[in-house]
Amino acid sequence: MIKNIILVRHGETTQDKEDPERGLTARGKAQMINVARILSKVIDGKKSVIVCTSTKRSIQSAFILADDLAIPLIKSKRQLRVKNIKQIIPVKKISLTSYYLELYRKGKLPKFVTTPGKIVENFFHEMKNLNKSYETIIFVGHSGGLESILNFQSKYNVVGEYLSEFNYGDFVEMVRE
Repeated sequence: MIKNIILVRHGETTQDKEDPERGLTARGKAQMINVARILSKVIDGKKSVIVCTSTKRSIQSAFILADDLAIPLIKSKRQLRVKNIKQIIPVKKISLTSYYLELYRKGKLPKFVTTPGKIVENFFHEMKNLNKSYETIIFVGHSGGLESILNFQSKYNVVGEYLSEFNYGDFVEMVRE
């Protein structure tokens, strides 16, 4: 039974945000090596698996974690990213992710943008298809999607510090009580 979920934002990428297939920088790779070092203590022998989105940067991040932690990796085929998020433009000086969540909470998110509820639904559907013997899932994803899972699911509680927004290489552990 899945008792722990660890949400990890991929490592730092190249500056070209318009390139959907941008890869990790040297710093991004180092971030993931550091995350793996910390997570090795968190998972500590628990049967674990890594699930990641299908972008190059998430796959690269997940491969580093899987290699360093010696656990399997599954590339998700589900929509676990916020589709069309870049088509909403913040009208005030806040991050795109914060603006996305604010629009959703106010009921003003455009219909062409994936809702946090849909991200959470897809995430738990993906989890349901995993081997039931896994105790921990490490999910490598993107800003927007990770915050959606963190803020709009009710099955797991956050362990330690709660992040309002994920930066490159940030992670949060959640546990099912």
